[in-house]
Amino acid sequence: MNVKAADLPGIGRKYCLRTAAGDTLIIIVHLDGRRDLFHMKADDPDEMHSVVTLDDKEAGTAAAIIAGLIH
Repeated sequence: MNVKAADLPGIGRKYCLRTAAGDTLIIIVHLDGRRDLFHMKADDPDEMHSVVTLDDKEAGTAAAIIAGLIH
């Protein structure tokens, strides 16, 4: 998986992940701990398909589920 990261001065850090299916997931980690997740589909990479905002605790729970730590 290709992951690109960049600092966003005054905002936080941006991570871009390209999936095997060609979709793009952009994660913005704000300085206050909030995370914004943006999903772009491979067939329309310039249009956001969905957006989710998670606080620090929600992001930790989601990460644990994705990592298989919570069943």
